[in-house]
Amino acid sequence: MRHYLLAAALLAVSSATLTPAAWAQKPATRTCLRNQDIQSSTPARDEKSITFTMRNGDKWRGDLGTRCFGIRFSGFIWEILGDGQVCEKMQTLKVREGGPVCVLGSLTRLPSTTN
Repeated sequence: MRHYLLAAALLAVSSATLTPAAWAQKPATRTCLRNQDIQSSTPARDEKSITFTMRNGDKWRGDLGTRCFGIRFSGFIWEILGDGQVCEKMQTLKVREGGPVCVLGSLTRLPSTTN
């Protein structure tokens, strides 16, 4: 009988620590760009980011995890998996001609330049 009381007490304590708000938390969402909507991608001079120009005119900056040596001069190849999207904090790219593999960090939509 003591085992049942101990189990009931532990269940009551653990249930009290999990609030309904904790149960309802959504998983973190990631920003993704559809590969087919990317018109161009231009590495920055410092090789630490890429500017994406979309077919609709929107521009996005993709920060790289570290400087991606050679990306500006050699170009790069995306390693696109699954549903054909470039997603922040998941996407890798390979610098051509034996360069490094780099990871895309955050994606940030740039302000529109039209008035």
